[in-house]
Amino acid sequence: TYSVGSGICASNLAQTVNVASAVGAPAITGPTTFCDGQQPSAILATVLQGAEVNWYSDAALTNLIQTGNGFVPTQNLDATYYVTQSFPGCASPASTVNVSFNETPSAPITETNIVYCIGQSLPTLSANGAGVITWYNDQALTEQVGTGTSFTPDASILPDLFVQASEGTCRSEAVQIQFSEGALVTAEIINNAPLVTCDFQPVVLSTDATQGILWSTGETTSTITIDN
Repeated sequence: TYSVGSGICASNLAQTVNVASAVGAPAITGPTTFCDGQQPSAILATVLQGAEVNWYSDAALTNLIQTGNGFVPTQNLDATYYVTQSFPGCASPASTVNVSFNETPSAPITETNIVYCIGQSLPTLSANGAGVITWYNDQALTEQVGTGTSFTPDASILPDLFVQASEGTCRSEAVQIQFSEGALVTAEIINNAPLVTCDFQPVVLSTDATQGILWSTGETTSTITIDN
């Protein structure tokens, strides 16, 4: 109240002042860490109903970049953002939002076509890649069957296997490994009867096989000559 003058020449003026409660900084919900190449989802600011929400790119709050509760950060840009709420006419302190994009690992390097023989154990597989290597039994990558750079499958997972590398929440493309049955083969020497020969007289041995040949002498041809 303001008073001036005295007696009959006095005058008073009353002015009502409303003091609003302090407004707190907005609460942040939603992910702030993404993978390279991923389209980021909106970061949400939880504020008082009816509050004005402002997003800034600098701590001094001079560069306004967006208004409203939701903010979609720039893809593949590690940055710090600041958000405030004003209600009613009182601006809150800023909440700091650190947004980062993590590197997505490359797909593991592994053999993708495995030929196995009926009745034999499946071979141990290996996969090289960054991060955690995980093996799956389905294309949707929901049935995990192993982890690590090596894995020995069994017949229950046939015909397909998938392997993926991950670092945190960032996952590589999955690599499909296909299995196929190989034909049974028999190692056979033609005329494989006991041979009698004179000392140092050459003897010719041969096989009908055309590939995958290995003699105990180290030779890989279908026909060899021995003399001792």
